Amino acid sequence: MYPSTGGRLRAVTELWRLAEDRVSEFDAIAVDYKRYRPRYPERLFDDIVDVIQEEADAEMKALGGVSEQEELSDPVWSTTNEWPSKTSSS
Repeated sequence: MYPSTGGRLRAVTELWRLAEDRVSEFDAIAVDYKRYRPRYPERLFDDIVDVIQEEADAEMKALGGVSEQEELSDPVWSTTNEWPSKTSSS
């Protein structure tokens, strides 16, 4: 063994020991957090998703010039009430 590496080896070993200690501390805190954090009802998240979807639908309708009463899944005929015009190419 090289005499000059003894100090470095101890320093690296000490760093690994400190890292393991920090991991253990973090794990303990994470367990406490999971145990004591507030619980939210699933319905709350369902409501949030519903609001986001409704807002996105309204924005898409506004961008597409579709009225609020129409659904995005409606066929084109029911939203325009006219047949597409035929264009002739020359």
